[in-house]
Amino acid sequence: MANTMHLRQPPTMRCDLFGTMHYEPRDVARKAITMALQNPFYKIETYWAGVQFYDENKQQVSLANKYGLYAIYKGDTCLYVGQTFSSIYYRIYRFQKELLGLSRHDENHPAASKARLDGITDLHGCMIKFIPHHEVLAEIDKLDPDYRRVYGHFPLDEYAAPMLKARYNTRKVHM
Repeated sequence: MANTMHLRQPPTMRCDLFGTMHYEPRDVARKAITMALQNPFYKIETYWAGVQFYDENKQQVSLANKYGLYAIYKGDTCLYVGQTFSSIYYRIYRFQKELLGLSRHDENHPAASKARLDGITDLHGCMIKFIPHHEVLAEIDKLDPDYRRVYGHFPLDEYAAPMLKARYNTRKVHM
């Protein structure tokens, strides 16, 4: 999540009747992005409609059972920010499948469709960065124990997308 200059906005934390400050979803998205900066990028390599991920040492990395907030980059441009509660691998696979025009009639990925219209036909060579939900939530629980009770599993990708200037997200919160 390379570009962070626009993350230097002051927090928008809410204050309750007792004067206690609480995190808002945009604060948590900003925190997740900041935490993800510590994580490595993984290179996406594609074969037919499948995808594989490699670290900087060219070792294959499995994202099959990983879930959280992720961003796909092509060079310095953030193409898409997503969030999953099941498998990052599967979400990247679905994006790739839509780019190739191989989705079934009952499948769709609006962001990948927009990217295909712009001429992006493959994720090969793109990079992915992610932060697992449990890491973000553990940090937020320390800072604001009421956040999960108030917001539950809020769609952080809708807040992170405009912060990272994601090009193809179709659902974004306007900041």
